[in-house]
Amino acid sequence: MYRHVHQENFEQKDIPLVAHTFQEIVVDILSYKLLKVAEDFAISHLGIVGGVSANKRLREKVLELAGKDKETLRPVKMSYCTDNAAMIGVV
Repeated sequence: MYRHVHQENFEQKDIPLVAHTFQEIVVDILSYKLLKVAEDFAISHLGIVGGVSANKRLREKVLELAGKDKETLRPVKMSYCTDNAAMIGVV
């Protein structure tokens, strides 16, 4: 992505599209892997926690893919989605 953004013919107006595309790719991979692990190991309750869990699109996608099993997913409140680096820095 860095290489794409720094090409001579890249325009500033393309930055939001590149950022959105990158987010969608990451969300697709994370949500797929999360639900695959839950299925493979017969996990009945799954928490979505940590800094990355604050990403609204990730939350939406995981709940969308979970479908009828939404009750097994437990995203924590946004106020608990903190950055681990900040917590470590306090220690």
